[in-house]
Amino acid sequence: MGKKIKITVNGQPVEVEKGTSILDAANQIGVIIPTLCYHKDLCVAGNCRVCVVEVVGQKRLAPACATPCEDGMDILTNTHKVRNSRKHIIELLLSEHNADCTSCYKNGNCELQLLASEYKIMSQDFIHLVPFRNYTIDDFSPSIIKDDSKCIRCQRCVRTCAELQSVNALTMAHKGEYAMITTFFEKSMNDVICTNYPDSVSTTALPVPWLKRITSRKSGPPSRTKTNTSLSRRLPQCAWGWAKNSALTPEAAPQVKWWQH
Repeated sequence: MGKKIKITVNGQPVEVEKGTSILDAANQIGVIIPTLCYHKDLCVAGNCRVCVVEVVGQKRLAPACATPCEDGMDILTNTHKVRNSRKHIIELLLSEHNADCTSCYKNGNCELQLLASEYKIMSQDFIHLVPFRNYTIDDFSPSIIKDDSKCIRCQRCVRTCAELQSVNALTMAHKGEYAMITTFFEKSMNDVICTNYPDSVSTTALPVPWLKRITSRKSGPPSRTKTNTSLSRRLPQCAWGWAKNSALTPEAAPQVKWWQH
């Protein structure tokens, strides 16, 4: 066991091992810090900055997923400064997001939608950029549809393909407003190997075609328990390839609820 250090989270003392992230320390005592790019099965990226917290004595907010605890740290996760920062970050993500939630098959089970609801984002203060962007939808693959207008660039799909599958079919290309998830030489998803990450993304940027058709829409607020599923439990083949290897027809494939295993 590593060296133990003592910190305080929202006034609650907690003892953790040295090197533990603020996010993990908060989870130990039941303090929920919102995340989008973080996943327990993947390396820490710190892309979305939704998990920012306030550390007493520091001027800047710190990303909870990427900041290790230090002895004597006093951490505040729900101050006015923290909530305002998170709200602005979510609003900026929504300004570049195709928010057709009512017609989206992930409506009611979307992490971004959940955060928008929690932080009471009723109106958009930033210019909606989707109409001005030349977004394309890659629907040539029988396994995955790639919709850039839904992507928030959390890069969970990129890390899943690289770290769990060791394929590296996806990567982050370009910078700033032109940043996007793409493949080698920007080929279609039908021309790349790795198609095993539809459940890794936090929105519906990479839906499974037949799952998109059959998923029932449920009313009410989205649930946290259905989003951060373990990526290590995903099937080692793509949805369509697995159906072929299992001697299932495309019509029979939707009846096998593999995403619930």
